Amino acid sequence: MLTGLIKDTVPADLVRQIEYHLLLGVDVAIIFDNSCPDDQQAEDLDTALAPYAKAGLVVVRTEYRCVEAIDIVPEKYPIGGSGIAVQLLAKIPELHPKNGTLILALDDDEYVAMADKQMNLLDLRHDLIHAEDPSVAMRWHMFGSSNHDCQPTGAVVRNFVHRSKTEEEMTEDEKDDAMEEATRFHLNPPFGKHSQKFAIIWQGPERASQCDTHNCGRSPPANPDSNNTAGPSPPTNMAYVAHYAYQSEQHWEAKKSRGRTTKGARGESREGSVPPRYSEVYDDGIHKHLSERIDNVSLPELRTCLKGMFGATASPKVMFNAKNGCAKPTMSGDGACGVTGEHQKTRIAVAFYGAQRSTP
Repeated sequence: MLTGLIKDTVPADLVRQIEYHLLLGVDVAIIFDNSCPDDQQAEDLDTALAPYAKAGLVVVRTEYRCVEAIDIVPEKYPIGGSGIAVQLLAKIPELHPKNGTLILALDDDEYVAMADKQMNLLDLRHDLIHAEDPSVAMRWHMFGSSNHDCQPTGAVVRNFVHRSKTEEEMTEDEKDDAMEEATRFHLNPPFGKHSQKFAIIWQGPERASQCDTHNCGRSPPANPDSNNTAGPSPPTNMAYVAHYAYQSEQHWEAKKSRGRTTKGARGESREGSVPPRYSEVYDDGIHKHLSERIDNVSLPELRTCLKGMFGATASPKVMFNAKNGCAKPTMSGDGACGVTGEHQKTRIAVAFYGAQRSTP
C-alpha cells in the first residue's frame, strides 16, 4: 500500500507516481488531498484518478482540502506530509489494511527503487514480515536539476538523471560542505536520520500512530526532547528512495514560494537556487529499470500505454511561451487505456497526451 498527502500536485505527475509503484507491486494507493483547489483543479484531479478509483487501485480523501497541516494531527505537529498520511491511515478505521500489509508513506516527488532490479516490493515485504522490528529505513538518493531551467514535460524519472553523491561516495570535506549548505539554505540534508523514508508492515493502528515523517522504528526517538515517538528503523540495502526534491529551477522557485507543510523552527523557508552538487553524478538507473519493467508487462495495450506515459512527451504543439521564457502547458483531453487479462488483474493507465505538467 502506498499513502501520501498531496498539495497542489499536478494530476499527471501523481498518476505517473502511482503507476510507477503499481509496477513495483503496490496494490492500492490512499491519497489525502490537502490542496485548496478551484473547481477546475478539483475536476482535473478527480478525472485523472477516477479510473483508478473505479478499479479499486486508488482511494482519494478530500475532507482535508483547505485545512492547515497543523490542524490535521496537532498532537504530532510539526510533521511532514507523508507522516500526516500515516497518522490519518491509523485514525480512519475504514482505511485500515490487513495485518501484514507493507506500507509506504511517500511525498509526490519520491519514488522507491530496488537495488536489485529483479526484486520488487513483495521481496521487501517478505524480508520484513517476520522481523523483530518490521520496518526499514530507505535512504534518499537526492536528484537535482540535470541543468533544466524550465520544467520539462513528462516523467521526472526520465528528465532528471543527475543526483548528488551518496554519503559513501563523498569525502569528509564534501560531507561537511553539503551539511553546511543544507543548514545555511534550510534544505533537506543529503544524508542523516531525516534523509530517508520508512517502509513498515502494518500491525494495527496503534503501532502505525507511533510513526513520524522519516522514522518508524521501535527504538526510542533520537531526540527525547522532540515530539517524535519513533526511533530510526533498521537500514536496508534492498531499497532506497529516489527523491526528486529540486527538479528544474522553475519548479524549485515554485516549491519555495509554496512553502513547507511544517512551519517554525523545523520549517524555515528554503533559499537559493538548486545546488550544483545535486547534479554531480549521472544516474539513469531508475528510468532504465522502469523501462525494463514496462517491457516485461505481458498485456500489449497496457505496455503501450505505459510506454507513452513514461516516454518522451515534449511536443511543441502542447506548449507555448510564458512571459518568463519557460514553457507553460495547456491541458488537453486525457486518454484512458484499460486492459483486462486472464492472468493479470484489471489495470488502468491514464495517459496525458497534452502537456504533462503545469507550473508547480
